[in-house]
Amino acid sequence: MIAIMNRQFFLFFVIVVLAVTFVACVGGGANITMVTENENISFYMAGSGNVTIDWGDENVANSMLYEERSEFSHNYSIESSYIIKITGENITYLNCSNNGLTGLDVSKNSGLRELNCGSNQLIELDVSSNTALTHLEFGANRITNIDISKNTGLTYVSYWNNQFTSLDVSKNTALTELRCANNKLISLDVSNNIALTELRCHNNQLTSLNVSNNNILERLWCYGNQLTSLDVSNNNMLGFLWCSTNQLTTSELNTLFGTLHSNSVSPFSITGTLRPIITAEGKLIRIGNNPGTNDCDRNIAVDKGWSVDDINITATSVQIQI
Repeated sequence: MIAIMNRQFFLFFVIVVLAVTFVACVGGGANITMVTENENISFYMAGSGNVTIDWGDENVANSMLYEERSEFSHNYSIESSYIIKITGENITYLNCSNNGLTGLDVSKNSGLRELNCGSNQLIELDVSSNTALTHLEFGANRITNIDISKNTGLTYVSYWNNQFTSLDVSKNTALTELRCANNKLISLDVSNNIALTELRCHNNQLTSLNVSNNNILERLWCYGNQLTSLDVSNNNMLGFLWCSTNQLTTSELNTLFGTLHSNSVSPFSITGTLRPIITAEGKLIRIGNNPGTNDCDRNIAVDKGWSVDDINITATSVQIQI
């Protein structure tokens, strides 16, 4: 009797193990899941090993991933909502921008290092499990909040043109570039981000900005806010400062000029199809459309080797990533 019971228990155990294995293989083993209503979808991936893409319309593609980024695309014959499931051994890079995505789940892909899901229709994004991330872009969506406190390896974050009123980057001490333009930020604390070389926080609702701890900051975009003062006395590597369309009076602009450093910087150029070309042989500050623009003493800045101009772009006239 005992032998029979042991045999039955063993058979039951084997059946349970096989069932669990089957569910894991067939039911929900996708590393990445995307939801779209677009008729055409195209994205890029990189990594290594095999990858399987279930396009959600009974079509499945099998391929290989390499260190070089490869494009994967599909056309749907019927207008509908499709769930795309991607299963791969080692997916380290994903660019799924401009696909009309309404859902994206990358929580099962812990090895992901770079993610660009910008210009979609996402209302939420969970990257708490993606602790290997170094590069994250999710601009031009409908996201209002995200937790990146566990992504301490991030060096680049871009979330322009969303609906954020705040974002905690205090744990992201490795950040070198932060782009948060065209949101509704009323505050921004970058005091812990001492590795920052570029900060783009223009077209928000900031009334103050403290960059005193960002000693190696090279480029700062803060136009289109409500700043009444700005101190860059600790930013001795700064070469570009765009602070147009704020509330800087004549005296505050003169004070700002006084905090500019006299060091020489290398020439730089910023180009792109979606943004103006910015080229400077030396240091450049833009002060247009401030209360004190016309009456400030620009010679204070010029005597320190800075060029001063009045170029102004407002939040209402331009909604591009710059």
